[in-house]
Amino acid sequence: MTYAYAGYQFDVLDRERGHLGVNIGGAYLDAEGTLSSLVLIPGLTATRREQFGVPLIGAEFQAYPLRVLPGLSVSGGAKGAPLGGYGYFTEGHIDGGYDLRWITAFAGWAILDADVHENRSVSPAGVAPRISGPVLGIRFRVR
Repeated sequence: MTYAYAGYQFDVLDRERGHLGVNIGGAYLDAEGTLSSLVLIPGLTATRREQFGVPLIGAEFQAYPLRVLPGLSVSGGAKGAPLGGYGYFTEGHIDGGYDLRWITAFAGWAILDADVHENRSVSPAGVAPRISGPVLGIRFRVR
């Protein structure tokens, strides 16, 4: 599965020791799954791949809790969107990182829960990933 997000963040509260903001953007998801029968009909397999983009809105924070290590930060956020008859998409994370000017290297935990499908009245086909686990990454911030 491939997941990418790009968006714009507006800080509602911006202080020396952290910020709180709202964000709006879009996510791209490319998911593929395969089912195989080992008992009833050995060798029978079915594969499905879905690619889609979805607009998201959410909230985010970043705090610098220790004055002795000014680059050390704790951050988190959540974003999502109800998609009407097409399902929903939610994502959240909490992490710790270290700022190097406008780049933050971070490690933490993320959760993605979605149910994105074609309109149920037409066809129930779609994807419903529910994943969580450790994340590593970099975040760019332009002031």
